[in-house]
Amino acid sequence: MAIGHFSTTPAIQSSGNPKPALDLGERMLVAGVTYTLTDLGDLGPEWQDSYAYGLNNEGEMVGITNTSAGHRAFYWSPQTGMVHLGTLGGGWSRATAINNRGQVVGYSETLEGYAAFFWQVGTPLEALVAIGPNWSRATGINDAQQVVGFIHRGQHHDTFEWQAQTGLQLIPIGDRGCIAGGLNNWGQIVGNLCTSDGWRAFLWDAQDGLRSLGALGLDSSATDINNHGHVIGTLHTGSGDRAFLWTRAGMRDLTLAIDPKLGWTLERATALNDWGQIVGRGKTASGEERAFLLTPAQPDV
Repeated sequence: MAIGHFSTTPAIQSSGNPKPALDLGERMLVAGVTYTLTDLGDLGPEWQDSYAYGLNNEGEMVGITNTSAGHRAFYWSPQTGMVHLGTLGGGWSRATAINNRGQVVGYSETLEGYAAFFWQVGTPLEALVAIGPNWSRATGINDAQQVVGFIHRGQHHDTFEWQAQTGLQLIPIGDRGCIAGGLNNWGQIVGNLCTSDGWRAFLWDAQDGLRSLGALGLDSSATDINNHGHVIGTLHTGSGDRAFLWTRAGMRDLTLAIDPKLGWTLERATALNDWGQIVGRGKTASGEERAFLLTPAQPDV
């Protein structure tokens, strides 16, 4: 498959803006369209113990890889391969999101705790939020360089938005705390909301406020949203975790959207782009945990 300019097996569009009229998520739910699955471990030995947490329209990916020194944030592109991003002085780091300008956010251990970071090609990691007693994680960035994440205060989590012009601002979502997972260019934020019934995936924007996306299992968490308003995340059930896709047509278990003969169980969906491609983690038929990339088949409807 082609990821940006990288080619492995089936074909995909490379770059540019997808047609907004082609709502793959809604049509998939109605027409039963499936995905093709690529085992990211097949991209090379560097992917055997790596996981992607961010994906943009150019096929660039970010995430974590296990090294002899511990977990390290990485940036991957067809041109550069895997680039380790280092840390903010501590022993580990994790990259969580990348926008279409190639700008990356995540969080890293520091000498005092952990802090949200920003990175782009040619620059070192830069801490976004002073940690002090309030440790921070950045989980999403859009093309306007708006960053979302959360600050950990004891047992409570506060969602924040950060921009270079305005700095850090807290966003009041719910009264029990929430964890932001990602945002799109429309300013819509998704994540996990603590409710009386447990954790629930949510969608929030300044105009319509807070919306719970429900749960097909015990709990749910949303990790990313694209510019079509499609949301992905994880359903936490009594029999294990399952990756999901949510659109205005409803929520779908993504394991049911791939060829059952593959034997995979898709456990976590971590990022999606505007082409409808999804990356995440799952188990193969032999029970091995691997990173995957899903590419939607165009519905013939």
